[in-house]
Amino acid sequence: MHLLIDQGNSRTKACLYKEGVFTDVVLSELTPTDWQSIKQALIGSVASAEQRQQLRTLLPATMPVRWLRSSAQAFGISNSYQQPEKLGVDRWLALLGAAALYPKQRLLVIDAGTAVTMDWLDADGQHTGGWILAGLQTQQRILVSATAQVEAATMSLQSLLPATSTTAAVAEGAKAAVLGAVQQAIQLQRIERVVLTGGDGAFIQQQLNNNAVLLEPKLIFYGLARFIDNN
Repeated sequence: MHLLIDQGNSRTKACLYKEGVFTDVVLSELTPTDWQSIKQALIGSVASAEQRQQLRTLLPATMPVRWLRSSAQAFGISNSYQQPEKLGVDRWLALLGAAALYPKQRLLVIDAGTAVTMDWLDADGQHTGGWILAGLQTQQRILVSATAQVEAATMSLQSLLPATSTTAAVAEGAKAAVLGAVQQAIQLQRIERVVLTGGDGAFIQQQLNNNAVLLEPKLIFYGLARFIDNN
């Protein structure tokens, strides 16, 4: 059994992986027996050095840990960045996961969380570039912090509607900005599928209402799992 960890800017998710099965876990709830059954922890982290250190203290000191980084090439997928390690490892793992699930296809891979990242992958495994924009909640926080008389609203992810108050207008505007960017990304390059992950992925899928738009909540874990027994 292996422990897979996705450490983001706002939350950390973990899975136990064995023979193709992912089981969600909470690190603090793992028992001594659970820890003894884990061969190795594989971690993809975009968090600060301090947060990474805090995460490491949650794991047994003797446990082998592999911190993954973006590279120029892995599993037939090529990174477009001139400095490959500068591509966020969450984006890299999402690309590797999407390519494993949908090989030899033209993909737009979207991770909708604190930030919304969009990356294109061609059928030959070439990453052709990507975009980064503020996520739904982040957009609200930025606007509220930069203006004197605007307050954040509780955001409903059921629909996109014209707003009848300033607070609601901020929330609806954030949704419109993200959806508009996604629609532009779909049109920018010829693709066969959109592969979504992240906390706001379900909202984007619902709004696009397209059979070629697929939600894969464990997409980054699929990318992490490819590195098991691969050194």
